[in-house]
Amino acid sequence: MSINIRYLTSGTRTAYVVFDKGVTPSSITFAETAEVVPSDIAHYVPEGPPKFVGPDSAHLIGISECNSLDVLDYFYPGHPNCTLTEYKDNRCVAESCKHAPDGDWLKCPHYPHTI
Repeated sequence: MSINIRYLTSGTRTAYVVFDKGVTPSSITFAETAEVVPSDIAHYVPEGPPKFVGPDSAHLIGISECNSLDVLDYFYPGHPNCTLTEYKDNRCVAESCKHAPDGDWLKCPHYPHTI
């Protein structure tokens, strides 16, 4: 069994994200409270406040943990593609964008403000 549990928030959604690499294919489940996490793995639940996760971080965590886009889709459903010509039709990297003014991806003129 290879279990990893992270307590994450996007600011609007918060959840314990349970990654299980001990099954094939690897799985991801989301629990809104610690009480919902199965008792046999509850000792893996991290203590303290949730860690903020932006869209790019959510994408990277999901891909690295379980090769899945589920984390991005859970915390940022419908996250759009970039509209900047050189990146058009590629996933917006949000908090990792070098074009965002003052590092604030929500103020980026190339971010399609549709969500």
